[in-house]
Amino acid sequence: GDYKVYYENGNLWSKNKFENGKIVGVGKSYYENGCLSSRTDYQNKRVPSWYDENGKEISQQESAKLQTEIRLREEKNKENSIKN
Repeated sequence: GDYKVYYENGNLWSKNKFENGKIVGVGKSYYENGCLSSRTDYQNKRVPSWYDENGKEISQQESAKLQTEIRLREEKNKENSIKN
């Protein structure tokens, strides 16, 4: 069946479909803003496609760098909200 995970704000984080304990079809992950982050075609065993925060397709290396930047930005925002 369908398996979905959500961010704390209620936006969809990831969506996959399972059959017999295995992921099938196309799995998708999203940024917190709702834009597509990655898409993996499990049925055809293709490598994931990666996207920036605006939905533009990027390389895996660019995606890893972007994910690090997002994590650092989120940590800084949490620190600032604790100080206030």
